[in-house]
Amino acid sequence: LNNGRNLNDTAPYLIPGANSCFVCSGLAGIVLTGAYSTIGDPQQQPIQDRENNFQLIGDVTYSIGSHTLKAGGSVIHRYVSNIQAISRATLTFSGATPVVALENFFAGAPFNFVRNTPLAGDHYRTWESAGYVQDDWSATRALHLNLGVRYDVFTPPSEKDGRNANFNLQTLTLDVGQHPDLPTSYVDFAPRLGFAATLRPSLVLRGGFGLTYFQGDNTNFFQIVNPPFNYNSGTVTYNTPLSAGVAPATAQSTTALSGAFTAKTASRQQYAEQFNLLMQKEAAGNVFTVGYVSILGRRLLTDIPNINVPTPTGPVAAGTAAPPTLYAASLPNVNTIDLRPGSAESSYHSLQISAERRFAKGFSANINYTKAHSLDDANNVNDQELAFGLIPTQTKSYDYGNTYIDISQRVAGTFNYRLPFGQDGSRAHKLVAGGWQINGLGFWQTGLPITIASAYTQGTRKLAQINLPGITVDRPNRLGNPYTADKGITQYLNPASFVRQPLGTAGNVGRNQFFGPHLRRGDLSLFKNVEVKENLRAQFRVECFNITNTPNFGQPNSTIGSYSPTADANGNFEATSASSFGQITSTAIGYSGRQFQFVLRLDF
Repeated sequence: LNNGRNLNDTAPYLIPGANSCFVCSGLAGIVLTGAYSTIGDPQQQPIQDRENNFQLIGDVTYSIGSHTLKAGGSVIHRYVSNIQAISRATLTFSGATPVVALENFFAGAPFNFVRNTPLAGDHYRTWESAGYVQDDWSATRALHLNLGVRYDVFTPPSEKDGRNANFNLQTLTLDVGQHPDLPTSYVDFAPRLGFAATLRPSLVLRGGFGLTYFQGDNTNFFQIVNPPFNYNSGTVTYNTPLSAGVAPATAQSTTALSGAFTAKTASRQQYAEQFNLLMQKEAAGNVFTVGYVSILGRRLLTDIPNINVPTPTGPVAAGTAAPPTLYAASLPNVNTIDLRPGSAESSYHSLQISAERRFAKGFSANINYTKAHSLDDANNVNDQELAFGLIPTQTKSYDYGNTYIDISQRVAGTFNYRLPFGQDGSRAHKLVAGGWQINGLGFWQTGLPITIASAYTQGTRKLAQINLPGITVDRPNRLGNPYTADKGITQYLNPASFVRQPLGTAGNVGRNQFFGPHLRRGDLSLFKNVEVKENLRAQFRVECFNITNTPNFGQPNSTIGSYSPTADANGNFEATSASSFGQITSTAIGYSGRQFQFVLRLDF
């Protein structure tokens, strides 16, 4: 609502310099650590997107004997110009307790300041070229094969005016150009194999393998936030009053480097290997399927927030200063180097079982069950995962864990039943008693993963317990069962199971190691179909979502704000429930209480 208005340089706000940036207006974001709402305008709004995709595709199919041969190719040219207003300044007031954070806010200092903004609009372009050949071969009456190979070439995104600068980790300098230091791969051949074997007239074995290359460098990953075309302050601590203002966003030097930088090192395309093997059995109009489905992701693009931090040096004595940044000797004024390598991996394995009753006598139904596990060491900026990349050299071990969207078990079912009565008799009888249909849908699934983070900082030093420069959130140590006995909403997680790790060490809590509450819902609907005349049909529906009015709860607050002031008998400082740690304070997004919907539909 405040777009286009400069509210920071004038009374009553008076934060000079906060609006001095490209497409930057409105009110700066003010964040107070603790249970406080954020003040100011959203950091990433408004969004100005312009995208054009030009695509040319051609295919040819030729059948000869038991073979169906296919070949084709495509060329796609993408033009992307995105200005997502991450330029708005954000100021964070923190403290050992929420009260201290509030006191610092009223005093106007100290505060941490972050601003990340382009200095001009950008215009990125990419080319995607592909070709494939495929043979669908009926080798025998009982065996069918799909054999093929695909070839892809993805060019790295290039900025048409050369407004692109990549931080070179080997030379510790900026490479400037349309697409600096990001080569194109010409060896991405992707084989595909599938088969279907009829073992018996009612028993089929199906399977397949496919390798797929894909362009992961998209959306905001196009933009490399580096000088001289972008400004990134990194996290800067101001001890001067807020009314003194903040540094304006101006073109930074490309030689005397300072602030924050982004480095891309991915040189090959990401790819996924997909496997499946399924057995299907038909019996009396029912189809039963059991199978294994797997996807392995390789060379995935990830985001390590800052590789300019050293390995933890602890345990160390209280008051020990944080070690210098990793590149302090060569780049003393650089605080953050955001690394985006193509080195992450993922794995998804699942057992999938389904039973389907094909439509017969007005009835059809399906029920399916999936037991799965998904792991990765990838971090997507949109996941908003806390405490990732605390030890940049050990993401393969310290950050490898359950995927952000890992669902270990899920059961789902549907049915449709056309009620058999009212099909005979007079027209009036059919109108009243006939044309009814009842439908149902329901599911149950396990909860999503949780990463336990610790926002506890060492007094006025504003550093997390891991004691590394710029790190304000880390992970604690774990002792015992992390859940309370009843997993209630007032205290889902047990604070006493998490303790403050020794100063200067990384906590032993793994990434996405625990899980939130399960989700479930049942929907029911009743349809009434009326044939008004030959070419006009009416349908009246009564639909009920969440018919049992079952609440579905959101994730518990997984960030520790404070620890006990004194140690327990074992010398551990236990987490407290302050700042609602371990408590569930909201319902799950996208789930509501019971809702009715009435629909009248006419088909003609």
